[in-house]
Amino acid sequence: GKNFKSRARLRIKCQKFRDKGEWEILVDGIIFDSGARNQYTGEGDLKIKRRFTPKTGANATPDFPGLWIEMPPKYATITIQNCIVMNSAPNTLVGAFNVKAMAGNKVYIRNNLAVNNTGCGFSLLTAWHSDKDRPEYFLENNTVLFTWKYDGMSSQSGRGLYVATGIQATAKNNIFGFSDFAGVVNMNGKDFTNLTLTENLFCGNLTADYFEVDAVIALEDIED
Repeated sequence: GKNFKSRARLRIKCQKFRDKGEWEILVDGIIFDSGARNQYTGEGDLKIKRRFTPKTGANATPDFPGLWIEMPPKYATITIQNCIVMNSAPNTLVGAFNVKAMAGNKVYIRNNLAVNNTGCGFSLLTAWHSDKDRPEYFLENNTVLFTWKYDGMSSQSGRGLYVATGIQATAKNNIFGFSDFAGVVNMNGKDFTNLTLTENLFCGNLTADYFEVDAVIALEDIED
């Protein structure tokens, strides 16, 4: 069908309020389903069609997440819980759940479902690049299933969890399954231990369960 707007389903954009004191942002119990916004190759075929179709007037499939929280005020607390993002079609390193934190932010992501999306299931990003006051992310009891590549040529998508450079993250009791590329991608590498994985379930990830810079690791090869 025709899309009136191609932006994220919910975008909380906070740049103008960065110095307005400590905030609490809560997103709770929302279902973001972008299935009706997408173009598909044919009736009954769920393969996404990316381009505008002049003949029918159908807009291009939106390259945007379901939930996008961008640059909260410093030291703000962000909680995302009990939400579902499905059928969203973001590109490359954009997540169905997409959060770009600032200095001292604590981001709690729990009891959510990301299913049948392109790009990444959860993208943990930062706009703060300093050794002091790195933002912290805590993921618990989330399920990420069927995260597809944006297209056949994309090497930076199909990632269940993407952890950008310069943040601290803990992921506990999550499921990362059936990603086109990797269940978890950690871009910090061995020089900075930023990611703690505890009691997570990995299954059916095509290239790797865990990917770290130049290390492609299956679950059974991860040292405790």
